[in-house]
Amino acid sequence: MVARLRSGQDLRGIPNLLVQQGASYVPAPVGIDRPNPPTSAALMPFCPIADIEVIGAAMDELGRPPPVRKTLETNDGCPFSKPVANNPAFDQVELSGDDVTTAGCSFCFMGGDYRALPVRQTVGVHLDQIDQWQGLLPRLDEVVLRDQHAIGYLPLLLKGAVERGLEPFGILIPGRGDAILRYTETLRKAVDIARDTGFWFTLYLIGFESFSAPQLERFNKGVTPKQYGEALSALWDLHYEAPETFRLTAYGASSFILWDPWTTVDDLQDTVDFIQHHAVRRLSRGFAHTRLRLYPNLPLFHRARRDGLLLEGSGAVDRGAAHTGYAAEAPWLTADGRVAVIEELCRRLLRNCKPEAQIGALRGALHWARSRHPKPLAAINASRLSGPSDATVASMQLAIAEAEQGWRHLRRLWQPQSKQVLETRSPRSSELAKGMVGSWQQQVELRRRSRRDRHAPRAADAQRTLTLGTECNNRCQSCVVDHDRFGGQISDQRIEIAAQASLKERAPVTIGGREPLLVPGILGIVRKLRKSGAQRVELVSNGRGLAIDGVAARLVKAGVTELLLKRHRLDDALEDQFTQAPGSGDEFHRALKQVQAAGLRWRMLIVLARGGHQDLDKLVTLAVEHDATGVQVQVLLSEADLDRTDEIGHCLQKAAELARQRGIRFAIEGD
Repeated sequence: MVARLRSGQDLRGIPNLLVQQGASYVPAPVGIDRPNPPTSAALMPFCPIADIEVIGAAMDELGRPPPVRKTLETNDGCPFSKPVANNPAFDQVELSGDDVTTAGCSFCFMGGDYRALPVRQTVGVHLDQIDQWQGLLPRLDEVVLRDQHAIGYLPLLLKGAVERGLEPFGILIPGRGDAILRYTETLRKAVDIARDTGFWFTLYLIGFESFSAPQLERFNKGVTPKQYGEALSALWDLHYEAPETFRLTAYGASSFILWDPWTTVDDLQDTVDFIQHHAVRRLSRGFAHTRLRLYPNLPLFHRARRDGLLLEGSGAVDRGAAHTGYAAEAPWLTADGRVAVIEELCRRLLRNCKPEAQIGALRGALHWARSRHPKPLAAINASRLSGPSDATVASMQLAIAEAEQGWRHLRRLWQPQSKQVLETRSPRSSELAKGMVGSWQQQVELRRRSRRDRHAPRAADAQRTLTLGTECNNRCQSCVVDHDRFGGQISDQRIEIAAQASLKERAPVTIGGREPLLVPGILGIVRKLRKSGAQRVELVSNGRGLAIDGVAARLVKAGVTELLLKRHRLDDALEDQFTQAPGSGDEFHRALKQVQAAGLRWRMLIVLARGGHQDLDKLVTLAVEHDATGVQVQVLLSEADLDRTDEIGHCLQKAAELARQRGIRFAIEGD
């Protein structure tokens, strides 16, 4: 491939290489999956090949190079074997035929077909492979186990690796939905064996698929949302008990099927609420894009045929299947047309927001579709909403396009083009734009520096931000961190990096996450930062803890120099309603008195919630009256009324102008 690229030749025809041409993919001849083994291979437990080589600069915040990772193959198939025929969701569905999967998950061709060596022999083969790799490579950072039952023998594998004296490495194991329920104690045993040895492990692919009870039943998963919640709580507890050994969030590559022919609006709502309340966002970076692929050997294919949702006679289609290594699939209709509308709007919104704003895009699309269509719509082919259509869906396409355009125009207020847009109006608007995009421009400059220095680690603003906290004393309707839980401890190395980045950038170390004031060691972390050279330390808080006498003074004594305090609504009762924490509105005002008495600099962080944009100018006034040095507005896509984006934009500009007149800084950030 490289030779052809250098000479300008066509890449088509190279074995095992898929070439994109326009909107389609050019099939390639299938070559052998490994080179002919050398004669010395007979002396090895397997034939080693160079399967992946990563070319690139160090990417993480500690300046480490990409990991050297090898995949280990032993046992085939999947041990999950719940019979599909016993599931009421498949009553009167014809599942005859030798090629139709009748056990396991109804969307997967595996199930009940697990073929395995004895456990100790499996462990021995893996250890032999790892031993050989460590002898062949300068270093081996991680191994991936493809075995669907690897979670069951993980303690034995770690124990054997320690006893053999192998160099420490990380282990990536798949985690089926049923397995994480049954093997929590096994994972705890693995942690006890690996603790303080340098070995670590993670579940690199947890097959959640959904958190809606009807969908899980339809998928024949053999698990309920309640059981998932219990299992996840146990996994998070283990992760925070031993974060260096069990790295639950290491790769965030869990499996979902959000969109299927029967997905309902309630299914989407249940899944999104679960993801937010159980911090699943950190375990999956692409769940909002995932849709069911139907093939004739799957039970769900035959259910779709029974329900009249299979588009037969139109041939197979590729809605992204080839991009992820799958064959073209059978097209299908979405039973409730609203879901197809939500899918298309969500897809479009994700083109115009941060990659991590999946929950926001889905929530925003859900709010919008439910307000416009309270009742189900007729079945729709979702693909027609993004391509040529007839009059039946033309009005939907127009409405979706208008919602997308409204969000895109609103987003210009914190994107680089906003400066150009506002400068065309008046000199005063030009000054306003500078304030709005000021924080964004700082990030752009950091990225420019990174491009100039290709060996630079992650942008300095990420280096000087510490995220921690496992609890929060609010339960906001839409949390800016999706109720994530973070660790309560920060390593001395990480503190040193943050302090040095702060010095270099002449900007504060920012401590955020859940509610940092609830972290028992927060004062000690601040002291270490100041001792490491940080001149400024900023704490992001809801302010409730600061209402207690003496807390603000203790923060000053420890070394906190400034605060960023969150507020959602002007009225205290509405604030309490949003935070679902009675008294939080009044505590904010008491906190401001304590902050002023302690002489702490502070800024107000306004989290723009649904309907709260009318109070923006009044909140700016509140900030000015209590000596705030600035106002920062965070626009959440999940809380943006997509039919009122013009009104929201007007209120933002009005508030920015007021801040300019009153002499304080005003900045906007958003999804």
